[in-house]
Amino acid sequence: MGDERILRARVIRKQSPDVEMYIQDQIADGIKELLTEKGLYQKTVINPSKLTEYSKSNKLYESENYSTSDLKIEFSKRPWLPECQYVDIHSSARRPSLRPLITDSISDPSQLPLYFHLPTLELWCGRCKRHTAQLPSPASICDLPDSKFPHSTEEAIHQQFNIFYLCESCRLLPVQYLVLRDGYKLMLCGRTEPNQKKVDDIVPDDLRNILSDALSAVSEGDIHAGIYHIRTFCEHYMKKTLQLSYDTQVRGDELADHYSSTLTLQQRETAPSLKSAYDKLSQLMHSRCGNADDFKHQMSEIIRHLKLKELLTKR
Repeated sequence: MGDERILRARVIRKQSPDVEMYIQDQIADGIKELLTEKGLYQKTVINPSKLTEYSKSNKLYESENYSTSDLKIEFSKRPWLPECQYVDIHSSARRPSLRPLITDSISDPSQLPLYFHLPTLELWCGRCKRHTAQLPSPASICDLPDSKFPHSTEEAIHQQFNIFYLCESCRLLPVQYLVLRDGYKLMLCGRTEPNQKKVDDIVPDDLRNILSDALSAVSEGDIHAGIYHIRTFCEHYMKKTLQLSYDTQVRGDELADHYSSTLTLQQRETAPSLKSAYDKLSQLMHSRCGNADDFKHQMSEIIRHLKLKELLTKR
């Protein structure tokens, strides 16, 4: 058996190839979450406990040699190797399927590399100045030569992924992402271009950067900065509606009351209160408290307010 075939091999067992394909999909989903939703030095975790649920639902019964717990340990130690689905970044021609070949020639499955496809993502393009579809580049590799990776311990394997994505619209310069793996954990440790967060289309163009900054801050674990930014958005949005300059000095409660008076009775009764959101955000900001759930809830309420306000205005 040639080296390439051995690299793509798997042992004969009841759970294969289904369990390998399931883990491949989980890795791809983890990479997607990490690069689109997380900020620098944040982690995403591939949950191995789902292996048990998946095995039962797909009738992948435990065998004498390979229990579900054994599989969890195995995949935490197996090297993961990224693959691009495209032969050329400018072509839609796909590579052959990466399903590994069946073999019983390898006694320790944890030594077998597990290939996974890098997913196509929607990311910010600094040249197009918008979010675009971006394809993974075949230049993506793992464990640079002369580095200390991969590094194996009794618990897991540690790897370094250098992943490149290229905008499908401009195709000018790929963006590089540095990802570290620790068993089932993936951490975003670097990127060559900031990834501005996508904001709902209902948000006015000149205020979109404020909410984008809020989402970016929270994605990097700075909840307090995120709360500050969306409070600033509320203030600027109310001033914009009242045709006040953004640097106008006015008490927050007076501003919110004035804004609320411009709404119709139906808008006030149907849409979430922007005044309530502003008051809550002010409380969280000044007391320097609040968590990710608080941020998500207030962000959701603000977007719902804008959408319902627009909908009821058109009636």
